[in-house]
Amino acid sequence: MVVSFKNAKELNKVGNKAKFLVEMSNAKFNVPQGIIVDSDTYKEIIDDNNITKKINNLLSKLTKENTLEISNKIKKLFDSITINSNILNEINSLIKTNKLYAVRSSGTKEDADNYSFAGQY
Repeated sequence: MVVSFKNAKELNKVGNKAKFLVEMSNAKFNVPQGIIVDSDTYKEIIDDNNITKKINNLLSKLTKENTLEISNKIKKLFDSITINSNILNEINSLIKTNKLYAVRSSGTKEDADNYSFAGQY
């Protein structure tokens, strides 16, 4: 699902940051409009590019000494992905080409009752 804040209804597949921005927008707080790419769409992009096993393989080799090297290799995997035309069309239908946007991560597992991994997804 790719959806604008104002049309977001199913918030169980978005992170807390996105969820709270939608809730604040719905409560008429002054929140700049934005779009949400949910976790299913993210997974679809990752699966389409066959990088899950590559990421897991790299993570299995992670040590304190090679953190930067492994991180750079994972980043290169993400830099090389392509997004299918259906998802791109959904995104393009919701944004204006002459406008700047901020990109914020909002992972569905960033926060829980006993821990927080904010910014790590």
